[in-house]
Amino acid sequence: GKEFSVQDMATYFGPVSYHVASEENRILATVVPPRRNPPAVLEVRFRHPEKRPMQAVTVNGKAYSDFDSKLEIIRFTEAVELADTLEIIAYY
Repeated sequence: GKEFSVQDMATYFGPVSYHVASEENRILATVVPPRRNPPAVLEVRFRHPEKRPMQAVTVNGKAYSDFDSKLEIIRFTEAVELADTLEIIAYY
């Protein structure tokens, strides 16, 4: 699989870091969301190279249901959902 990362990218909301890696039938991401001025909504988009739809998502080891497989977006809308680090796995 392929992978890429961004470290302490400056945003209006504060620095953001993430690492994304692909494996067979899943994409994994470790996201450190901004803390200075947390957004009301954080969306993480995974684009599968073969345009396959997401079948399931886990966040920090637990099943997570706020995702749109057609738009390829995982949505976080509550501050409590934004842990210090988000370990996200999308299954295809």
